[in-house]
Amino acid sequence: MKFSKASGILLIATVAGVAGVLTPALGAAAAEEGCGYGAGGPHADTICWIDMSSYDEQAATSPAGQQLSLDVGGYLVSATIRHVEGADGTKSLQATPTPTYSGAVFGNDAYLNVPGAVALYQLQNGVQGDTGSVELSDISVTAPSGASVTSGFSFIMADAESTNNNEIISFTSDSPVEILSLIEPAGKLPACGGGLTGAGSTTVVCTGDPDDISENGPSTPAGAILTSAESPTRVSIGLNNGTDSSRQGIAFGVMFANAEVSKIVASRYLPGDQFVVTAQAGATVLASAATSGADTDVSTGSATLLASTAGSTATFSEAAASGGSSDLSHYDATWSCTRNGATIPLGQLTVAADGKAVSTAITVGDSVVCAVTNTARFGTLSWAKTDTVGGSLAGSGWSLDGPSGIIAVQDNGTADADPAVGSLRVGGLLWGDYALVETVAPSGYVLDSAVRTVTISGAGLNADLGAFVNVVSPRPPVTSAPSESLATPGRLAATGGSDSIFPLAVLGGLAAFVGSALVARRRTRTARVG
Repeated sequence: MKFSKASGILLIATVAGVAGVLTPALGAAAAEEGCGYGAGGPHADTICWIDMSSYDEQAATSPAGQQLSLDVGGYLVSATIRHVEGADGTKSLQATPTPTYSGAVFGNDAYLNVPGAVALYQLQNGVQGDTGSVELSDISVTAPSGASVTSGFSFIMADAESTNNNEIISFTSDSPVEILSLIEPAGKLPACGGGLTGAGSTTVVCTGDPDDISENGPSTPAGAILTSAESPTRVSIGLNNGTDSSRQGIAFGVMFANAEVSKIVASRYLPGDQFVVTAQAGATVLASAATSGADTDVSTGSATLLASTAGSTATFSEAAASGGSSDLSHYDATWSCTRNGATIPLGQLTVAADGKAVSTAITVGDSVVCAVTNTARFGTLSWAKTDTVGGSLAGSGWSLDGPSGIIAVQDNGTADADPAVGSLRVGGLLWGDYALVETVAPSGYVLDSAVRTVTISGAGLNADLGAFVNVVSPRPPVTSAPSESLATPGRLAATGGSDSIFPLAVLGGLAAFVGSALVARRRTRTARVG
């Protein structure tokens, strides 16, 4: 932050980024040069509290006031700070880190750890009643092109102490002042317990609870009020001290809308595939991020944009990054979005026809976060092995040749994703032409050597070739050589069937018959000789 006392100029400048964008991520207690974010509290992610560290009381109480300039990613937000004395006098102001004291909501219960000194806190001097106001006037926003911006931002005015014990704090603007939030933690008195008037008008008045001593005690702190004015040219916070010992603290912030998109890679089609995601408002790119190497996720971080409470449009998109191997047709995309932590219904999302982008309304105070999950679109191939009557056959082996290489497939074994016998399925296939041939036939069946071809594509990822029929193997021919049969002991014992041999008993009977005939013949010859 730069400041020149001689000129009375307070310079609050952020790092310049893409037009209309605070480029660094906006997490809890994130800091920009000139404003910062707190942890917790309504719209904590979208309110950048103005750091008043260089506030100068002498310059602010002068007729010219002190000049403030805030560079929001190329958009120049400027104003004049004046501390105006009240009807009953004034209390000097000092830039103070939050919390201003132990009972304050700001810094204790909400907007914790805001960097810098964002509160202007009264010093004690015994003055009570109307002690004046702090005004930001001549507010203007200029686009990087030099054109005047008249919408798309809000100024926040907040109680940074505790308004009670007859204190009054008022919020005024030349545009309607809305109550952004009443923060009332347990154990504290209600915010504006003595009355709250003017919501939606140009002046909102919050009167503190006078303290019910019998129930709460005189020192019980009260809750806090936050108000907003959209695209104003003037805002002011008035202070009225209920007692001469009271002190009050205030804070100003600028509220934007945040947009963030992230990529989740559930699986890659090819190892070299890379992606880029982009968040944009209208034609203005807010932020982008790309994967590299084996990244499975990437995020743009929060990008801040000027958005109207009437609703602007934020668009979140994805594309294949240059240098990748595959286009997005090889992936399924699933989008999910949240607004201020709550899921955005599908009816509030517009999805592009090709599924590569979604858009939704975004207003001041919104923090919209979208994520796209990509899953590779691999193909599958199925077929079955049956006999001639349709019965499933087990034990077949196959070779599948194509863009995924040569894949050996075994029924209910290697590469087979189908647990049923005789049914085969191979998944994870790259797109292209494949040839399938049987390499091992089911036991007792003839090998089917026919080659089947199929194409896997984005239009036909899951191919089914149907059933392939195997026929029974023919039985071996009958063997008739006696010597070969007699030389095979295992087959001698066989009986019946076309390939069996004579039983031993038959052979024995035949041998006995031949022997008897020979003996009889010999006897006949002997008788004749005698």
